[in-house]
Amino acid sequence: MGTLTQARLFGAGLVPVDTPQLVSRYNQCLEELGISPTGLTTFSIDGLGWSPEVAAEKENMYYLSAGIPNQMGVILSPNQRNKPIYFPFHSFDGGMMELYFQRYQSEIADITASRGIALDIDQELTTYESPADLRLVNAVIVRSSAGRLGSVARSQKTLVDEILGSSDAWSKDEKRKQLLTSADEYGDLRYRKIEIGDFRFDDLKTFFTRAFGGVFVLQTIDRRSKLLLFDDPAQLPAEPWKGDMFAVTAKETVDLLLQEHLLELNLQWYQSFPQVLSYLKECLTLEAICGHDPQVSYADLTPTQKKMRLVSLGKDLGEVYHELERLTKQLQSTAVPEIAHLSPELKLLLLRPNRALHLNVQQVLRQVLHRLRPIDLVQLYADDKDLFYALYQTWSQAKQKWALEKLCTEPLEEAEQHGGHYV
Repeated sequence: MGTLTQARLFGAGLVPVDTPQLVSRYNQCLEELGISPTGLTTFSIDGLGWSPEVAAEKENMYYLSAGIPNQMGVILSPNQRNKPIYFPFHSFDGGMMELYFQRYQSEIADITASRGIALDIDQELTTYESPADLRLVNAVIVRSSAGRLGSVARSQKTLVDEILGSSDAWSKDEKRKQLLTSADEYGDLRYRKIEIGDFRFDDLKTFFTRAFGGVFVLQTIDRRSKLLLFDDPAQLPAEPWKGDMFAVTAKETVDLLLQEHLLELNLQWYQSFPQVLSYLKECLTLEAICGHDPQVSYADLTPTQKKMRLVSLGKDLGEVYHELERLTKQLQSTAVPEIAHLSPELKLLLLRPNRALHLNVQQVLRQVLHRLRPIDLVQLYADDKDLFYALYQTWSQAKQKWALEKLCTEPLEEAEQHGGHYV
């Protein structure tokens, strides 16, 4: 990961916790959540308060939780807004936290001036007894706690109301003492924004979860129950559940997603955006050359040198490359070939999420496609950093260098402008 870190593609965006005061506030929140404090004196946290250094210290990536259905978080600073979440339990974590910060930005700024905020992210399920329980997850409740600040603020208001509303209250030393003691310890909390109510997030029709080795929960139009796609086929339950549960890599998965209108294959779209086909051809070129010669300095090859290497591969280049070339030439004319005439390999390469779906759903579906054909390395980084980091370790130096140069020199936003393919 050293090269990724140097290129600020891993670890970037983490918020430093580097003062005794901040460390103390973090530990207060951990203890409030029932988690043992960290012994580290400096570390960093992501947008949800998860720390890679604390996870390493505790030898537990899931330390900030009581199991996947019971995720937790820590907010120490408004600066955590829009920061990446490096170990998301679910694909919706980022969107959930953005709405949370948006709704309570004033309260977060006020509270974190003096302490941290502990988050209990409740799915109202103690555990997942079976994968079928994932279909029950239709909302999460984010409950916020800032120690005793809320109760102290309410107590101060009550005491002041009693004192001001009674002609002889000032003669009662006990009430005056309570108010002064509270003010000495916490300051005047009556006019601060420190009350955060329960926050409900219900944009959960389609999502990915780390539960059961990784499962995609997909809402369809026609089916009564959600589809479940498993990263790990060994986690698939026995019958009778298999009618709506499949391995991501099962041969029927792609056809099923097409039938349910979750994916589409639109050659007219590619005719309008031929640069996407050129980029896919470049991806295939990279795979072929680096696969044949892992030591090659691919990024330094000229177009002519790449062509010479492709020609030398002969049949090892693969038919899908030639088929993509022929399709590109065909689409340059007015004629659009029949999809049925395309090979399964080329169809898979050209699949995209249905553009009519919500952008969050499209991103989840791109994560499915990356598992089936992880060829678009730059879009893979944008959609699924965990998978990118895992695959990155297996690539040749030439392939790593090419991906790093693309990520560092060209904007990822262009991918979204073209329906999910980086161009």
